[in-house]
This record gives sequence, structure tokens and C-alpha cells, in this order.
Amino acid sequence: LDGFLVGYVLGVAVLSLMLAWPFLFSEGLPRTNDAERYAFRSADLAQALREGWLYPRWSAHAMFGYGAPIPNFEAPAAPYLTALIEVLFTNDPVVAVRLVFILSFLLAGTGTYLLARRHSEAGTAIIAATLYVYSPQVGLNAPHLSGDLAIMLGLGLLPWTVWQMGRMLWQQRSRAIALGALLQALLLLTEPRIWACNVVIIAGMALLALMQQRHSRALIQSLSMIILSLGLSAFYWLPAL
Repeated sequence: LDGFLVGYVLGVAVLSLMLAWPFLFSEGLPRTNDAERYAFRSADLAQALREGWLYPRWSAHAMFGYGAPIPNFEAPAAPYLTALIEVLFTNDPVVAVRLVFILSFLLAGTGTYLLARRHSEAGTAIIAATLYVYSPQVGLNAPHLSGDLAIMLGLGLLPWTVWQMGRMLWQQRSRAIALGALLQALLLLTEPRIWACNVVIIAGMALLALMQQRHSRALIQSLSMIILSLGLSAFYWLPAL
């Protein structure tokens, strides 16, 4: 059974990579969307990391070299991840941005498959993952038309946060709340708007679990997870607010 699961996940990953074809085999980034902006932010953060600033709140090279407090207001996870990849592996911000786009496609496809597989058979889960990854927003608008890396990464993380919420509510895993809080915090640090949509989804899931199990543990667990995620990400949203 585990072998079949791995095979199905790999199949969904291949379907997801088909949409990431331009990032796999085309050089550079499109000049008609915002993808280049993340390359500049990655280079800026990578330089700060090399200088020893683990979480810089000032973009030194913005505004024609005068600098600007961009990291204080924009969600940091997407550019920070590209900067880490640049410093540790690629030494090229453009390649780092392309890799994060590819990673987002893989997260979206495999996460949706695992989420749907809990409630249905493998064939239905593959269809669900394909429909999600090939939807206009995930497959076209965010990565190719607008080039918004933060939204794309957030859409990739969203199925994983919902999947973890299901593990917490229906399987009663002891470590699910901590891991769920980490994923929720990461989603908030990636794209707060998608995090807000995610909160609506998990509120509905908690109410459903409450009706099915007829006790208040589901609401308490969900609220605890959200509060923990807000605490873990407070270093970003509190100064920004």
C-alpha cells in the first residue's frame, strides 16, 4: 500500500511539473510580470544574510540606493526562502526564484492529493489534485501572468495546512497541534490573504467535526492552533500592523 501511495504521489508530482515547464527549461524570468521583483528582493536579503543579518527589516538597495523598510510590511517567507536557496546552493537569485516556483507547483499537487486521499479513493484524489493544480489561479495566473511568488507559494502550502487540520481533528494525533501551528504560521508569513481564507476553511472543518463528534475539543484545538500560529508569526505581523 505504501508503494502504491508513493507511486501515486510521484505521478501527481509529474503532472504538476508539466505546468512548471517554463521554469524548468527557460532561462531567466519573464519581464512582463512581477517575478523579477522577487529576484531583486532575494538578492537584497541574500546580501544581508551574508553580512550576518538573520532577519533584516531594511532593504538597503531599494529606492535607488536610499533604502526602504520593505521587509517590515511585505510577508517575508517567499523572498527569505529564495534568499536562503541563493546563499546555500545557487548563488543566483533568478535560479532561486525559479526553484521556489517549481517547489510551489509540487506542494500544490502533492498536498491536494494527500488531502483528498483521506476522504476518497486514489483515482478521485488524483483528479482532485489535477483540477487544483490546473485551475486558472494556480496553473496560470499566479505563476505565469502575475508572477506573484508569494501567492503561488501560499497556494502550494494551503492544501498542506488543511490536510494537517484534518489529521488533528479526526485522527487525534498528539503532535498535530504543534505541527499545524507551524504550518499556519508559515502560511501567514507567506501570504496573509491566503491565510485568512484558510482560517475560514478550518473554522468550517472544526464545526463539522464538532457536529460529528459532539464535543467541544475540535473548537478548542482549532483555536489553540490559530493562537499558537499568531504567536509564532508575531515578529512579522505585529510591527506591520
